[in-house]
Amino acid sequence: MLEALQVGMLLPGAVGVCCTVADRRARSLPGWLPSVVMALAMADMALDPGSPVVAPIGWVALLMFAAVVPVLRLRLDLAPRTPLAAAMALHRSLTLLLTAATIGAMGAGPVRSAGTVPAPGHAGMTVANPLLVLSLVGLVGVTGLTLWLVARLSRRPHRDRIAIVEMVSMLGGVLSMAGAVM
Repeated sequence: MLEALQVGMLLPGAVGVCCTVADRRARSLPGWLPSVVMALAMADMALDPGSPVVAPIGWVALLMFAAVVPVLRLRLDLAPRTPLAAAMALHRSLTLLLTAATIGAMGAGPVRSAGTVPAPGHAGMTVANPLLVLSLVGLVGVTGLTLWLVARLSRRPHRDRIAIVEMVSMLGGVLSMAGAVM
């Protein structure tokens, strides 16, 4: 099942890239760079998690850099300043940061037990990987944001279907990646 989840990361990543490239607002390199970096990171981690082409810390750094791009485009007036553009920039940035945290959790090693870490007064408790905990909290937040944005966009008279599919595919990729980590 783990292999199915790992390969399952590729489909949402590919759909996200296709949506971004098809979106008329993202015709330049800064417009589609975040989706491409996210898809490449997912493909590298899914196809050969034991020895990826780029080390996990390299993907974390690239994803964190790419997470700044959508918001920076808004700040520099390189992207339209509409509520949809702002929401999409926030969603792209958060999913990229969440992907970086998940890859960091994958590369940080297994969860350690209380037997390896001194835990006075809490002998039966385990110490979890903090990036894994951060990823789980982020998953809840990004899932809520995605559902809220999809509901708002679905009620609009001129639904932006590309934005909806892109948001759902990015969330699907992050969820499948998180499932593979756990």
